[in-house]
Amino acid sequence: MTALTTTTGYVDADSQIENLMQIYQDTFGYIAGGRLVEVGAFNCYNWSNTYPLIQSGWFGLLIEPQPDRFAECRELYRDNERIILERCCVGKRNDTTRLYLGGSNSTIKRKMVDVYNEIEWSRISGLDPDKFIECELYTLDHLLQKHDWQPGFELLSIDVEGAEIDVLRGFSIDTYRPRLVIVETHELNEERALARKSRWINAYFERHHYQKIYTDVINSIYQKS
Repeated sequence: MTALTTTTGYVDADSQIENLMQIYQDTFGYIAGGRLVEVGAFNCYNWSNTYPLIQSGWFGLLIEPQPDRFAECRELYRDNERIILERCCVGKRNDTTRLYLGGSNSTIKRKMVDVYNEIEWSRISGLDPDKFIECELYTLDHLLQKHDWQPGFELLSIDVEGAEIDVLRGFSIDTYRPRLVIVETHELNEERALARKSRWINAYFERHHYQKIYTDVINSIYQKS
């Protein structure tokens, strides 16, 4: 992925979202000291919603449970004092959980192993109910409190392969009120097993006074009203 300076001042990136930099520009303008939280950062580079903002000087709390991918994040940001990294899973309670390993499709939801294995394009990830590691599980609230993360931060990005509802259930959105939230909802995906969660997520954000400003086959974006 090549980072290129754009007219917005942010760098371009290999995001899954078309025109994401323009959405950031329209929402935030250009600021070099924003704050972001990413739940499911993968390697902090490929398909990243946060990489261009971090390159512009943003502060970030990045959370990734896979040991190999976490190591890549740590190497990428080893000299960046603005970035906090946490290797754990995120859900609706503080506990331990199984993390089923399948590359970018790794998930804490046992049912998602079967869902992904029934879809042709995701079957190659190699998810297997017997292939897992034990992982610490924390609520997002717990992690934000641990790092004294202040309310009103600019961006929350959630990509946790089927556990998005669990993350939201462990997050006090009315306290923290991020300005923009990106969630992997799969709302327009033809695979209904993936898209089913979008109805709950849409209702959640409407209830908490967020407006959906973008949706596609993978992600939806919600803006604080």
